[in-house]
Amino acid sequence: MIVYAESSGQQSTNSGSWTPIPGLAMTLPRGVGDSALLILNIPNPYAQGNNLPGGNFGLQVNGVVLNAFACFTYNEESPPAPAACRRRCRS
Repeated sequence: MIVYAESSGQQSTNSGSWTPIPGLAMTLPRGVGDSALLILNIPNPYAQGNNLPGGNFGLQVNGVVLNAFACFTYNEESPPAPAACRRRCRS
């Protein structure tokens, strides 16, 4: 059985703690067993700031954030704005 959820539109947060992504909550049906494979696909995330900005992504099960999480940071202290990055990355 495949259960699927997706979010659309621009997402943004300045929170220093875990913040749910709207539309990405799901309830697994009873009887699926003790295991589930969850895949979080975040295409082209972007963070703003002036101190090596980045982001963390985690999964929450039954109200508890799992120990495993994904993160990204920039190798530039102050990365360019998204439009400038797209122009630079294409050339």
